[in-house]
Amino acid sequence: MTSPDAAADAPALNITNPYEYLKAQLAGQHKFTGPVYVTGAFRRPRTNADLDNRLKGIADLLQLVGVIDNDKNIMGVECVVERGLAGRRGAEISIVQADAVRMARAA
Repeated sequence: MTSPDAAADAPALNITNPYEYLKAQLAGQHKFTGPVYVTGAFRRPRTNADLDNRLKGIADLLQLVGVIDNDKNIMGVECVVERGLAGRRGAEISIVQADAVRMARAA
């Protein structure tokens, strides 16, 4: 019988180039240009891990792999430390174009 969270039971991936692996995962995803808001839920691997250090790394990575055009366009961030992320996930990231947020607030 397959478990409800098959990803949690999957064997560890043999990733020789994490950058290329991530780019392959994101192929076909929307590319954001201009101002964006980022929301993130992060698993804390250690009790002394700094959340702000993770934010800088995530922002740099989003730009490096082409998800956002420039990390200086991040207009706001909301983040939480979450113990219950599914599977082996270390983070879940959501990005919204800033104009969409402004229009929703104005309505």
